[in-house]
Amino acid sequence: MLNNMKAKSSCKEYVFTGDEISPEIRKIFNSDKIAELAGEWGDSDLGSPIQYQWARVELDNGQSCEIEVRNLAVMIFHSNDEKIKRLFRFIMRLGKQARSHA
Repeated sequence: MLNNMKAKSSCKEYVFTGDEISPEIRKIFNSDKIAELAGEWGDSDLGSPIQYQWARVELDNGQSCEIEVRNLAVMIFHSNDEKIKRLFRFIMRLGKQARSHA
């Protein structure tokens, strides 16, 4: 559970639909099987301030997956888990697209 809800509520929200979603994000989502990683990741006690990312992906078939990640930088630094590496690639690419639309 995220202890600092103010931090969560102050996150910027970006919404990308249809053709706004880059082919690179689609490729990473499919090839890294990001839907399999839906759920909560990380530990809010590992860093201060908390690094927080949240993504909701709605698929063409009506299903959706939500990914909530806390302190991804700490996780990627301390883990050699392939799942963490897949999350990192996806979250970083989403962030890149969001910054280019800001």
